[in-house]
Amino acid sequence: MPVIRQSPTGPSLIFAQWTAATEMKKNRYGIPEPYRSPEILLFNIDLLLLPLVGWDESGSRLGMGAGFYDRALAPLNQSEVPIRTGVAYQLQKVPEVPAEPWDIRLHMLLSETGWFTCPSR
Repeated sequence: MPVIRQSPTGPSLIFAQWTAATEMKKNRYGIPEPYRSPEILLFNIDLLLLPLVGWDESGSRLGMGAGFYDRALAPLNQSEVPIRTGVAYQLQKVPEVPAEPWDIRLHMLLSETGWFTCPSR
């Protein structure tokens, strides 16, 4: 699960192990996160489910604007692993999400209507 941590350059996103028995604590946004749980390094993750506000068929996603996922995934931007899968409703699909060079694209998207595979870069 994603966990916001303070780093020397500001808040950053890491990923932590979670089980049904994991103690949870709300972060500064009020979102429950695993507390005192071992970190899982990004290159050890096969599949990431990413939240979003909007998406388009090119695999661009609109988040909440803080860039946590883009910064966390930047080292593996050109990699096919982890498989970056957006989770959204079909009504969140837009014709085009404005994308910047640092934005990390999705490989696929899951909505209530099924799977959508985004085109290769």
